[in-house]
Amino acid sequence: DAGFEPAVLPWLSHALLETWKRRRGRILTFSGYAEAGGLRGAIVHKATAIYQQFNEQEQHIARNVFMRLTKLGEGTQDSRRRAPLDEIIPPDPNSDPMLLSVLQMLAKARLIVVSDDGMHAAHEAIVRDWTLLRSWVEENRDGLRIHRVLADDAANWVHLGHDRGALYRGVKLGQALEWAEQHPQDLNTIERSFLETARDVVEQEHKAQEEAQRRQLETAQKLAESERQRAEEQEAVAVQQQHTAERMRRSAQRLAVLFGVAGILAIVALIAFYFAGQNRELADQKQRTTRARELSAIAQRLIPDYPQRSLLLAVEAYNTLLEDDPRVPEVEEALRLSLAGAGGRSLPFESSLTSIENPITAVAISSDEKWLVAGAENGEVYLWDRTNLELPPIVLSHDYEAKVLDVVIGPESSWMYTSIEGNAVYQWDLYNLEFPPLPLLSSNENEYQLSLAVNDKWLIGGGENGNLSVWIL
Repeated sequence: DAGFEPAVLPWLSHALLETWKRRRGRILTFSGYAEAGGLRGAIVHKATAIYQQFNEQEQHIARNVFMRLTKLGEGTQDSRRRAPLDEIIPPDPNSDPMLLSVLQMLAKARLIVVSDDGMHAAHEAIVRDWTLLRSWVEENRDGLRIHRVLADDAANWVHLGHDRGALYRGVKLGQALEWAEQHPQDLNTIERSFLETARDVVEQEHKAQEEAQRRQLETAQKLAESERQRAEEQEAVAVQQQHTAERMRRSAQRLAVLFGVAGILAIVALIAFYFAGQNRELADQKQRTTRARELSAIAQRLIPDYPQRSLLLAVEAYNTLLEDDPRVPEVEEALRLSLAGAGGRSLPFESSLTSIENPITAVAISSDEKWLVAGAENGEVYLWDRTNLELPPIVLSHDYEAKVLDVVIGPESSWMYTSIEGNAVYQWDLYNLEFPPLPLLSSNENEYQLSLAVNDKWLIGGGENGNLSVWIL
């Protein structure tokens, strides 16, 4: 039972004393040892006795310490866990004298072992045989799993220099906060700071998002008002032109009466009504656009509180426009946001890149998402560093001006391959972009009209004639 466990001698002495009390004459028997509870019984008895000496607050501290020193089994028995000292002892030990007092008593009673690299239970019997600890663990096993993951993630956050990217968000943050609200005394300083920082960051992000939506809404409302005024002005012009056309028609009638030229009346009337109709259609289009923008602005305001009604208004705004009407970005954006607010799925874009004058004919992204690349009609290749999209792209050129047909980036983002018109494939060193590209074998046939594919061993080119070319990298 003792094995090579540290600090086990007092427990062995106690177990032998209890066995001596149950001896047969002068002989110690195994049955007497078993009746005394053995080494494990001595340890469990001592743990219960020490725990019962604590007051209510001290008992809660001891309970938290032993549960932190328990490793939950995954299909196996629970076992001891070595916990880092900073997980149990705060940075300023004097800030919690009661905790230090409890730890000192547990260490003095040989129930825990404290060293420079951590703390653990003195014997597996404490974790596996102490009925009181077993009941605590079984009653809170799911919560303990949440707490254990929280403790590890909080320690990792400190290790990463309080990186915001290591903080919880979404469902994981909600679960951790719910558990922490029910077990506030079980949190240490690091875990509490981790959750409070995560909650504050999420609130800041929500406020920033709400402020951005508010500014978008104000802009949309101002634009809608401007379009409404413009439509009214256009309608007034159309009415005035219609009146002018009517006067021209009456003048033509008088001319026809005076001069007997009936054809003049028909020609002038047709011209006048044509322009009047054109202006009326333009005014109607402006009215539809204004109405659609107004409905879109209202739909965006209703997203937080009435998502279903918001979606209906956004659809109505979209349907207000006719098929031949110009696109209205505000209407499409309102429909996308309303769809997301009502439980639908939208795909937001991350950023807009620098506009390229030449038509883009091929695009790709590296597997580590560092490089964005686009090939152009004139043979130029543009590289963006995704970690800083505000910088202008790196511009690369082939030996001659020809349309880029396809572009791919190798798995480790060290090589890029392009195919261009003229039956050529080029290899680029992404770590040495100042060097010219290396031309690979080309063909007299137009083999590379379709696409390229690459992995860490092969580069494959496929053409319209059905042939494949393979390069060993």
